[in-house]
Amino acid sequence: MYDLRAINTKNPVQLNYKANVMQATGENWNNVKLKLSTANPNQSGLKPEILAWYLNFDMPVYRYSMSAGAGQSRKAKVASDRAEDEEKPSMVMAEAAQTLNEYVSTVQTTLNTEFDISLPYTVASLLEADDG
Repeated sequence: MYDLRAINTKNPVQLNYKANVMQATGENWNNVKLKLSTANPNQSGLKPEILAWYLNFDMPVYRYSMSAGAGQSRKAKVASDRAEDEEKPSMVMAEAAQTLNEYVSTVQTTLNTEFDISLPYTVASLLEADDG
């Protein structure tokens, strides 16, 4: 799961990973170290082969717009917009509660991201153990 947050359209978007960990082995996992992955175990771990598509392009035609303002260049308009934004009070996103970043190491590959969590967790089984 993901938590996506944005203050407005001018600020960067913050994307946080979230995980729901559950297991149904019939035995509780007591004080285990977890490794979480965004990979899908039902798919191969091989990157897809992308075939090349060749396109022909005509030479582009550049058009300039004078809609930035009467007698004002586009660069000047952008600069004045930025100055106005800096003068406005900005909203500050509330700091998240204490995070566990110092206990998590992240390995990011082309196809997935893995999170090694060094704090031990207990994950209860959804099923009761069958004692035979």
